[in-house]
Amino acid sequence: MDGNDTKASQSNSISFGVIMAGGHGERLWPLSRSTRPKQLLKLLDHDESLLGAVIRRISPLIPEDRLYIVTSRSLQPIIREGVSELPPENIMAEPHKRNTSACIALAAARLMALYPGREDDLCMAVLTADHRIADDDAFRRAVAKALETARKHDKLVLIGIRPTRPEASYGYVEVSARTSDESAYTQALPVIRFREKPSQEVAEEFIATERFFWNSGMFFWKLSTFLRELDEAMPTLSLATREMAECFRKGNNVSSERLARIFEGLGDISIDYGLMEKSSNVMLIPAQFPWEDLGSWDALERTSHKDRHGNVLRGNPILLDTHDSLVYNADDSGNLTIAVLGMREVTVVGTGDAVLVCPTSRAQEVRKIVRILKETHPKHI
Repeated sequence: MDGNDTKASQSNSISFGVIMAGGHGERLWPLSRSTRPKQLLKLLDHDESLLGAVIRRISPLIPEDRLYIVTSRSLQPIIREGVSELPPENIMAEPHKRNTSACIALAAARLMALYPGREDDLCMAVLTADHRIADDDAFRRAVAKALETARKHDKLVLIGIRPTRPEASYGYVEVSARTSDESAYTQALPVIRFREKPSQEVAEEFIATERFFWNSGMFFWKLSTFLRELDEAMPTLSLATREMAECFRKGNNVSSERLARIFEGLGDISIDYGLMEKSSNVMLIPAQFPWEDLGSWDALERTSHKDRHGNVLRGNPILLDTHDSLVYNADDSGNLTIAVLGMREVTVVGTGDAVLVCPTSRAQEVRKIVRILKETHPKHI
């Protein structure tokens, strides 16, 4: 392809956003429930849900009619009701519960059906519904650079976050440039390897090398690049993506028997493990914005405004001699009062029918409680 052909191809390029929003947010229980998923919680802003923030943040780059949300069957009607900005048909439900590789393949198939034969013109931005991003302009600059890199260089691209602590619950990405070199933040960096959630000791070693970023879970590629890489790393998923696209082209929706059967046969594999870790064609765009994965109560505690005692307070709780804690009263009826006396580094969350109390250091384990509730008190999940 000569220079003129390249310019023509880029001028025909169309960007789409795919927001993965299938989880219920078990680690944010009792606020997050099966009928009130974390994506629709207004954790950071009383007027805006987490999902609404994603749409607002990306829509200056990708218009709302080109944004798709992929969620579960049980959450689809709830999200359609809660997200009126998007056309209802853009809120898709997975036929079965699967992992992120199947979720992304389903969205890719839909786009392939809408624009047959134009896989080289379609660029996909894969986003998540539960991140705190404090600088919208810097975020959009990073996304624009990621999309440009994906278009120009036929790369799989991700946004990487410079670690601020040895976090053991995140995946890490190694690059050749040292992150202490600020010039590294002005360019796309080749990825050497991915490392899954390490121990805290190993995470400390990663950070000491100054060559590791957190994997943000935000990915960008041309559909043609995505399919070609799938052919190598996940040929079964590649074939299934094309078969699902054919189903969509024939007018079938995600509830059709054939499409559901194809989807059901897909493995429970994350896109990180199934594709990104196996590819030698990955570039990283360093983020220059504050970022946090809001998947658990300790993340909210880290990122929220604190009073002079280091406490994060919602819903006017009463605290005496309590420090460095999160106390969240989500009961709007006025019937619940929360008081905490003489505690340090605890999380207390109350709703109209449930209360959680735990050391903030163990907030990642809240989903263990949800597993027990599924067996003993299912109405409370």
